[in-house]
Amino acid sequence: MQIKIHAAVACAIGIPSLALAADMPAPHIAQPIEYVRACDAYGAGYFQIPGKDTCIKLSGYVRSWYTSHDLTKSSGVVTEAANGAELVRNDGAWSSQFYLQFETMTQSELMTIKTFAGLYSLWDGTADQSVNLDYLYLQLGLTNTDLKFGLFNSMMDPFSGYGEQYNGLPYGGRDTLQANVTVSLGNGFTAGIAVEDASYYQNAIENAVNFATAFTYDTGMMQVALMGGASAYSENGYGYGISGYVKADPFDNLSVGFGATYADSALTYLGGARESGFTDIDSASGFSLVAGLNYQLTDEVTFSITGAHTQLSQADESYDITGVSSTVYYTPVAGLTMLIDGGLWQDSNNNETATVTGRIQYDF
Repeated sequence: MQIKIHAAVACAIGIPSLALAADMPAPHIAQPIEYVRACDAYGAGYFQIPGKDTCIKLSGYVRSWYTSHDLTKSSGVVTEAANGAELVRNDGAWSSQFYLQFETMTQSELMTIKTFAGLYSLWDGTADQSVNLDYLYLQLGLTNTDLKFGLFNSMMDPFSGYGEQYNGLPYGGRDTLQANVTVSLGNGFTAGIAVEDASYYQNAIENAVNFATAFTYDTGMMQVALMGGASAYSENGYGYGISGYVKADPFDNLSVGFGATYADSALTYLGGARESGFTDIDSASGFSLVAGLNYQLTDEVTFSITGAHTQLSQADESYDITGVSSTVYYTPVAGLTMLIDGGLWQDSNNNETATVTGRIQYDF
């Protein structure tokens, strides 16, 4: 016998009919949660943004430091600047800086794409405080070739020693807008060439470009580099520089290095140009020598020392400057560093300067 139950009766006795079941709302299905994941392939600190193929890293530091007055003279004394055009007061100075850098890495089928931006804000007691750009570049990594575009350090970058060197020791090298290509030749050898904006250099020539090239060899324990550069000193005139260095890590806690640079009408690659008053357009030339070491005394204490000598000539005039700088670092906990940096230099005009800097910094 077939039994028929009316829908209203079915509801009353708790038996849902097919029609009623079809009218019921579908159960809610929770969407899967996307978590931030670490990108270990690119090193520590990178993480992947949910829904993106790009990995990002944020880091930076906050530092504050004090640099003494020139200890070879009484504090507060007013003297002429090196170029004789202005008067300067021999005072100590406090400064504080915040630095933030953004890095991204993306792996595509054709290449690895990297971007980098560094921003900093410096407070030194003057009225014109602002946020400034440090490095900014885009890098395309192919199988054995890197293409790089933006603002970063020149390939013509002479060895400048170790330590902080707040106190003198002028040396060459610049950060500049450029486009460059670096090729890995295998077995630790690399070669590169760059076209650079000449307006970023000492001569600040508009509508001109500089050229740089570098050849390096890196075994892990030793690095050798030979660099060359052509620097515009006028819209049609170029000087040149040649530089090389050898750096070695004979022990886990010791690094040593030596560098030499020669330049003709390209003082931007040498130290001491501002102090000498010589100019590229008047065919100034010279060389510089730099040597230094960095030694980790304990897990918390590191010591470095660097010495440099630069000699310049122009027509019948000559100028030289010699200096030494040393830094002691103390890192009681990870990320927190305190240091003392001292420097002394003297030139052939019997000018000498000795200063000391103390700094505290936290890296995050």
